[in-house]
Amino acid sequence: ESANIAGSAARLKRAEIMASVYRSNPNPSNSDAETLRSFLVTLSEDWRGLVIRSAACLYRLKGIADIPESSGKVVLSTTTIRTARDALRVYAPLAQRLGMQRLKSELENNAFRILYRRQYSVASSLYGNDVDEMKAIVQVVTSRIEQLLKSDPIFSDQIDDVTVSSRIKEPYSLWRKMLRIRKQNADAKKDETSTANDSIGSDTVSIRWVPDAIALRVVLRASKLSPWEDDDSLRTREKMLCYYALQLISDVWPASTANKAKDYIQNPKGNGYQSLHYTANLMINGDAWPFEVQIRSEEMHRIAEFGVAAHWDYKLETKAAALPEESSFSTPSLPILALPAASNITDTMAEKITMKEIDTEQQSTKSQRKGRIESYIEALTTSRESLVETNLFVFISSTESALDGHLISIDPSIASIADVLEKCGAEYDADCGEIFRNGARVTVDQELCLCNGDVLTLPASLVDRLKIN
Repeated sequence: ESANIAGSAARLKRAEIMASVYRSNPNPSNSDAETLRSFLVTLSEDWRGLVIRSAACLYRLKGIADIPESSGKVVLSTTTIRTARDALRVYAPLAQRLGMQRLKSELENNAFRILYRRQYSVASSLYGNDVDEMKAIVQVVTSRIEQLLKSDPIFSDQIDDVTVSSRIKEPYSLWRKMLRIRKQNADAKKDETSTANDSIGSDTVSIRWVPDAIALRVVLRASKLSPWEDDDSLRTREKMLCYYALQLISDVWPASTANKAKDYIQNPKGNGYQSLHYTANLMINGDAWPFEVQIRSEEMHRIAEFGVAAHWDYKLETKAAALPEESSFSTPSLPILALPAASNITDTMAEKITMKEIDTEQQSTKSQRKGRIESYIEALTTSRESLVETNLFVFISSTESALDGHLISIDPSIASIADVLEKCGAEYDADCGEIFRNGARVTVDQELCLCNGDVLTLPASLVDRLKIN
């Protein structure tokens, strides 16, 4: 087994070296990064090989980031920039897909620190002396919510398990979120319909700009009321219990946004994500500290983490600015739920979920169950199988310069060089020039089957005519 792990890691390392040689752009686009991620996944017969290579990337980053600026040895060479950018766009997403959130955060923060030292310094300084207060909020609110939910007889009698987890936003995520909020606020002021936080001024920087700098997540699993209760009924009741938990929590900490919450259960995101989100404040030493609470069932959580809602790069695609310097941000209009004031949550839920909606939700749930994956590793394995079936990755470089190249994805049914050229929209003939496959000379009309990771070296005139997206 150890040999398989080592072999997988070695294949990935060779692929990294090839990618660093043949990719010409030191600042690849999101689509380029997606192609490289997918390529690495297809090579990873053992998922632990990906872990080893992600950890190796982090090791390199720490070696660079730990060099003091005063030493004068910090040089952002092309290799250093590529390493940091690959960490952000390739290995951090892979770590996330493996469920290794700490590894993901360390990759992002170290890469952020290397590429944007000034911004990293600003973001880190925002925590200042507030770290102790933030930790206190996390401890207090987590403990209070756990006690609140478990001590309620109506809730606890219907629950098999409930967990409350928490996190404080890392510098990289914090900086990006603050940029989004600043831009959202500026756009709202231009429209003279500002609903954003007016305290976010151009001269003011505060961690309390970010309502989810502190976030707590409640994940519940309902128990069956009887051996005859079917799964659809159980899921519907879990939704009711999510609203009930929201009511319990908001009675103690009222929502800070005009008694409203974001309801992704009744109004799922386009990717199938379901959860209740709301923001409240806790007073610490006379200051109002915002925190976000997310409430979902265990099944909703599994889907959000590695099922329908975690489709390969959903989070990357919806985060319009992958790096701090980029100016475009995604600020979608979100559905709003007015929190019920009445104490009878059952009546409120009866109004929210009609029988027609239940039938629709049950049909949707059944179709989602077919694609739901039971673990991070199974999710990655399923993604790999799908990628292998539908993609074959080939490096294309020029005879004039091996550094001027591209990594492209093609249909595995495209087996010959001629097929690749036609797919890339290049006009050619039998005398188009010397062509090499993995260093061996071949002809354009030669019958051969390309393999994953093959290198095609083409005449420069032919490479220039390729239409590579």
